[in-house]
Amino acid sequence: MIPSTISHLTSCFGNCRNLTEVVIPEGITVDRAFFGTPFLDNYPTDPNGLLIINHSVVDYRGTAEELRAEDFPAHVTYIGAGAFTKNETIRRVTLPDDVQMGRSTFYKCPHLRYLCLPRNLRSIPAYTASECPELREIIFPERVEIIGKYAFYRANRPENFNGGDRREPEDYIPLIVLPDSVTTVENFAFADCAVLGFVLPKNLAVTKSNFYSLSSYHTFTKIHKLFYAGSKADFAKVS
Repeated sequence: MIPSTISHLTSCFGNCRNLTEVVIPEGITVDRAFFGTPFLDNYPTDPNGLLIINHSVVDYRGTAEELRAEDFPAHVTYIGAGAFTKNETIRRVTLPDDVQMGRSTFYKCPHLRYLCLPRNLRSIPAYTASECPELREIIFPERVEIIGKYAFYRANRPENFNGGDRREPEDYIPLIVLPDSVTTVENFAFADCAVLGFVLPKNLAVTKSNFYSLSSYHTFTKIHKLFYAGSKADFAKVS
């Protein structure tokens, strides 16, 4: 039995092949725990294929191409780290307004094309949709402040991309508009992201380190449009 004094279980008890039963008190958030154990392998899912422990989506074992906000039970408040990692069927996801997320939630989902993030999310975790080669549309939360490192690294890039992407412009993400609330873009958040343009908010603290996070040497020459709402003096720091 897990002590009730614990609030968060993260990346623990993995590959314990003799672990068949665990009592987890209500209120504990389960985040990438118990993977590789008989306990989790045999844990039941809901009708939509979501494996939910307490209020946390720990894993997705469904085969749907689309999940809507209403497909998540009302008591779910957390999408665990790696919950959808490498899922091969999901194409469109709309997350509920009030859930929080762990890192790498949609890492390497090969056919994910549309991702609507929770409306009230303030910080997008690291590696959220990193290396999703078909990702074409991202709906950002209106009040998000931080975009974590590698959050959309290599988004819309072919898996075998090695710097010589010769696709037509219509195959790229047309435009990424960051909400005015964004103040921090962490390292390489959009590196190698196949996108034609960015709109940067005026409140973004422009420095060379987070500006380069918007691209890499492979993709910077591919960007056709770059709009920055801040001052010329700030933009001069990185241009």
